[in-house]
Amino acid sequence: MSAEAALVTRAAAVGGLTALIGTAPMRFYPNTLPQDCTLPAVQYQRLPGQRVRAMVADTGIVRARFWLHAYATTHGGARALADQLIAAFNRQSGTWASVVVQETRTDDGQDAYEPELRQHRVVLDLEMDYLEA
Repeated sequence: MSAEAALVTRAAAVGGLTALIGTAPMRFYPNTLPQDCTLPAVQYQRLPGQRVRAMVADTGIVRARFWLHAYATTHGGARALADQLIAAFNRQSGTWASVVVQETRTDDGQDAYEPELRQHRVVLDLEMDYLEA
C-alpha cells in the first residue's frame, strides 16, 4: 500500500475530522477539489520526500511529505478544519491501510483566501515516516 492510502485511511478513522468532511463520500481529495465541491473539504498533495539512511545503508523508512489544504466558506471554518487535521495527524502512529506509520508531524498552517471562489483555506505541512514494504 502507499502513503496516500495510509493518509486517507487515517482521515476516515478520525471522528472529529469526518464530522466536518463526511464519510460517504468523504470530502478528502488528491491534488484538486472537484468543481462545485461542497465545503468544508480537504485537498492533499504529495511533495518530494526522502528515504532515511543510516551510514551507508537504507533503513527501510520513507519520509513522505504532504500539503493538506483545509477549505471552508469562512476563515473560522477553515481554521476549525485545520485544527481537526492537526488532531488527526500530529504525533500519530499505527498501521493504516497496511502501512506501518512510525510517526506523523504537522506544522501550523498558512491562511489564504481565494476571492474568485469565495473560499478560505489553511495549508498545513505534514510529514509521515513509514516503513517501506
